[in-house]
Amino acid sequence: MPAAFSLIVSQGRVADRTDGAIVGARRVGDALSTLLRTPATTIGTPSPSRTDDWSTALPEANDTLHGLRDAVAGAIDAGTVPLLATNTCAASLGTLPTVAERHADAVVLWIDAHGDFNTPDTTDSGYLGGMVLAAAWGCGTADTARGSTRPG
Repeated sequence: MPAAFSLIVSQGRVADRTDGAIVGARRVGDALSTLLRTPATTIGTPSPSRTDDWSTALPEANDTLHGLRDAVAGAIDAGTVPLLATNTCAASLGTLPTVAERHADAVVLWIDAHGDFNTPDTTDSGYLGGMVLAAAWGCGTADTARGSTRPG
């Protein structure tokens, strides 16, 4: 029998540049909760989107990233499969390191409209969401890869 899911819905601002992402994550989370008959754990509180640089967005995302990290760790430790509905790619800064710590052989399938492989040194836009795959791969600063609030 397949493992049960732990449904985790990100609602805190994590470098959101449009207001629709948080609404979309909530709607997807609600639909998954109904489909799977599984209650969702909501992490964070919605706030207005802004266009800002990663060095501002990352510290502001601290509580949400840590909440996502803890929720994913709790799901894995409970023997369930974490299933996330998130608002931005940057939410993975709180989740991918946790999965990697517990499942070193985990495979990630990353499907996105852009590569997310910039670093603080290579980004033109400064967008945190455009750096997360590079951070997970170990490129850029170690602090960015761990979701630390210490920029640079």
